[in-house]
Amino acid sequence: MNLIYFTILIPLISFLILAFIGRRLDRGNLAVIGISAIGLVCLLSVFITIDFYNNIQPDSMLVYTRYLWRWFSVNDFSIAISLLLDGLSLTFLLIVAFIGFLVYLFAIGYMSKNESYIFFAYGNLLIASMLVLILADNLFVMLIGWEGVSLCSYLLIGFHHKQLKSSYAAVRTFIVMHIGDIFLLIGLFLIYGELHTLNIKAVIALATDRLAIDSEIIYWITLMLFLGAIGKSAQLPLHIWLTDSSSAPMPALTLIHSASVMLAGVYLVMRLNGLFVMSNDVLWIIGIVASLTLIFSACSALVQNDIKRVIAYASLSQICYVFLAISVQAWNEGLIYLINYTVFSALLFLASASMIQACDGERNIQKMGAKIRAYPFIYFCFVMAGASFSVVPWLTASFYTKGDILWATFMKGRLGFSAIGLVGILLSTLFVFRLIFILFHNRHRQTSPKTTKVSRAIYVPLSILVILSLGVFNSFSLPTEGFLPVSVLNQDGLFSFQLLLAAVTILGILTTYILYAGKNNEITEIAGSPLGKALTQLWYSGWRTEWIYHVLFVAPYLFAAKMVQKDPINVWLSVIPQIIRKMNIRIAKLENGHLRWYITSIVAGALFILLLLVFV
Repeated sequence: MNLIYFTILIPLISFLILAFIGRRLDRGNLAVIGISAIGLVCLLSVFITIDFYNNIQPDSMLVYTRYLWRWFSVNDFSIAISLLLDGLSLTFLLIVAFIGFLVYLFAIGYMSKNESYIFFAYGNLLIASMLVLILADNLFVMLIGWEGVSLCSYLLIGFHHKQLKSSYAAVRTFIVMHIGDIFLLIGLFLIYGELHTLNIKAVIALATDRLAIDSEIIYWITLMLFLGAIGKSAQLPLHIWLTDSSSAPMPALTLIHSASVMLAGVYLVMRLNGLFVMSNDVLWIIGIVASLTLIFSACSALVQNDIKRVIAYASLSQICYVFLAISVQAWNEGLIYLINYTVFSALLFLASASMIQACDGERNIQKMGAKIRAYPFIYFCFVMAGASFSVVPWLTASFYTKGDILWATFMKGRLGFSAIGLVGILLSTLFVFRLIFILFHNRHRQTSPKTTKVSRAIYVPLSILVILSLGVFNSFSLPTEGFLPVSVLNQDGLFSFQLLLAAVTILGILTTYILYAGKNNEITEIAGSPLGKALTQLWYSGWRTEWIYHVLFVAPYLFAAKMVQKDPINVWLSVIPQIIRKMNIRIAKLENGHLRWYITSIVAGALFILLLLVFV
């Protein structure tokens, strides 16, 4: 465990090498440098995990702190660079390392030389930033990793920066993420103002001792931290960078959604769970935001035609279940589901990337498509990912992990969250099998899509993800005892609840088959009705949230910018000199050299003064 800092150092060094000399390296050396870094991180993670388990004592929790150096000290405020390893950070370390490694393996067979050198460079910087965020034992140091993740998101989304659309998407992502960062900074200021420390362990301990449950200060601290978290995890209303992320290449998009950025907000909330359990109001807000985001994203995924947007919305809808779990304090269930989510979402992203490559870069699913016998393994990957999204009963890990979360909401009396979760499963089944049926079972496609061969190198990471999606990790117990609050739920009635889940999934699959596997007459009629047109346009536009933002923020900003363009303050300040200048011109005209005018002026002035003396 004392070598844990190498997990950050290695990808950072690899980034520097690729950034300075990557352009001059050939494809083989690029692959070696790029993938060896994340491979070494994986290997170190395995050794660290073995060492961690060997040092766990029965009925105790292990917390390992690796002190590196003191960064700076100002009066009583001191920041040390130390790395914290416990059950929670170890779990996230393994997720980032292994999913990142599989994405890199896929990228070797997917990207060109020029693309892969930039992807490996930015990707390694993102991995290093994410690991700083995960392993920091201090909120100030965590903030550095947090900002590094924002920067790397900007770089990866602006990957094709010569295209104006990609540049705009990257800039907008950077701005939206930093709006969330402002709330996070306010939360950190509040924590330091109350507790005078930013050390994570000390913050949790002092908050428990000094702050009252559901007090005003704990409400504002946790609310600000949650608003910071939703900027990274793309929850409403800071979700608009999600569609912008589709500008990134598919491996980069997978890395953002399944192994880094989307997980950052979840990690922040889980790491500071000791604060969040003290505010029931904020936990309630988390549940409401997750429910709204779930419905919003699932409906939007149902009507999109760009495959990147479909899977981006699909991924967002699935991570909402983690926040639903947090809202009812089912922390362990949320973490187990998160592991499951990273696997099946990465599988869907990479299978979609393979399909885009097979269709010669086409992204419109109405124009894409292939025969199953031409790409049987890609089809199998889609089916396995679809089964996990739709919680196919008793065969997929997500059936148990997602079911446990909804069972927890049901047992905690949050029936509204349970109902929305079930609706989310139905919508997930609809959008994921709609995608599969349109791509592989559309027998009425008018034109035959152009298809090409795909690299066989991409089959290796896809095969591993397929195996992992079966829930292999579910047989291992997570080392989170003592770090995450444990809620013991009554299991009476769980089987009946699982039957309900199974019924919802089967209903969704049958409905999708009827609507999309045939001639689509029903879909045409539904979409052509006035209500169907209105809903389709609403969902396709992302519930017109961008229009709302434009009206509320962009238009007033443009109006204000137009108003201040001529510097109105300067205009008002210049009024007085102009008045004086005009008066001076008129007075100067009085000096005309005419004697009669001077005498008349003197007499008039004398009369005026005399009248003043008489009447005033």
